[in-house]
Amino acid sequence: MVDAPNPSDRPLTPLLIRGAAWLFGVAAALSFFVGGRALHEFAKFDRMFGEMIGIALAAVLGLIAALLRGLAEHLEDHDDGEPVRLAISKGIENSETH
Repeated sequence: MVDAPNPSDRPLTPLLIRGAAWLFGVAAALSFFVGGRALHEFAKFDRMFGEMIGIALAAVLGLIAALLRGLAEHLEDHDDGEPVRLAISKGIENSETH
């Protein structure tokens, strides 16, 4: 009989980062669809300016969500008990030899 993996054996950090990425993604979607209208109604911004701010905010939040999702995947891939070195490109990470 094969034992099922115990959920408590998985590290908590990637799960928390995935949760934060999901929340940033939801905030980006809300900002995209209703951010401009909300700024126009509640803050009395010009409608076009409010829409531009809403789209820009959605892009920034979406980028943060994508970066966090990638970071969580990177941490899960290197879950061998050793510290994870984060680098901008994979070439830097793989070319270092000690």
